[in-house]
Amino acid sequence: MDVKEAIESVHQCSSFEKKKVPINVIHDLIKAAAYAPCPGDMECWEFVVVDDKKKLELISNQCPKQSWIKNIPCLLVILRKDDRVKTLYGDRGEIYSGHSCAAAAQCITLRAADLGLATCWIRRFNAKGVARILDVPSEINVELMLALGYPKEKNTPGLSKISVDKITHLNNY
Repeated sequence: MDVKEAIESVHQCSSFEKKKVPINVIHDLIKAAAYAPCPGDMECWEFVVVDDKKKLELISNQCPKQSWIKNIPCLLVILRKDDRVKTLYGDRGEIYSGHSCAAAAQCITLRAADLGLATCWIRRFNAKGVARILDVPSEINVELMLALGYPKEKNTPGLSKISVDKITHLNNY
């Protein structure tokens, strides 16, 4: 699959087969994330892989109106580490670290599509509750989570959701 096909095949998926995602595939996805740009060339993310059903259920309780999370085969939790980045960039370091986490998530999402997997970005959750469940140290933040698995239905590439002309401005707004 080329990059354009991967981009066009990505969709938010919340319905997965009950098939386990092999650990070597998860490692491949996290390796793809390592290519994400980082502020000051400082990796500011770490990952927690969750496939334990009890933990998935506890985490789903921290995600309002997203009970489907307890049924997913795998959850990738992306952690944001600000300490070194803040030393270099001050308060902006937190923002830059968040951008880097999002870039890492996009790399994972594209590589997952390439491998026939699907993801769903999860942003609405109680970060402190999730951190507590996963024993994340207090100086590290839960930035976002990705549901991961083999989709029940394959997505077919379609047309762009919006016309480029409606979202693009040249030289000024």
